[in-house]
Amino acid sequence: MSRRLLQESPTNGHYWFELAGILRTLGKHEEAVVAAQRAVRLCPDFSYQPRLANTLAKAGRLDGSERTYKEMLRDHPDRPKYWFWYAEFLCDYHPQRTEDAKAVFAKAQTPNTDWSVQTKELEDLRARLTVEETTKRPLPAVPK
Repeated sequence: MSRRLLQESPTNGHYWFELAGILRTLGKHEEAVVAAQRAVRLCPDFSYQPRLANTLAKAGRLDGSERTYKEMLRDHPDRPKYWFWYAEFLCDYHPQRTEDAKAVFAKAQTPNTDWSVQTKELEDLRARLTVEETTKRPLPAVPK
């Protein structure tokens, strides 16, 4: 259906955005990247960059994903949800960067009516960051 809509209206960024989401769900990550890139190019003022960043990461294009997250945050530093998604990205794809993820996560907790992160999501990511931090510490020596 999405492809049919795009045949009728190939310059509709929203249709490309939705197609990217469908392709991502189907595990067609490279195709999802192309669709998300088109959505962003057609509608640069819309909030389509998070999907592009996510599809890039799922396609294994981590440098591109990180650049996209940083661009989003440069343009919209007041959106806690964007900081949250970047913290998730760091947690998922760069577990060795726990301190960076924690610093980014701190900015995700800022209340903002339009772009706030739900409490449950914050609690879940906080728990993941805590677990990752504790698993990095050396285990205490066992007394003989």
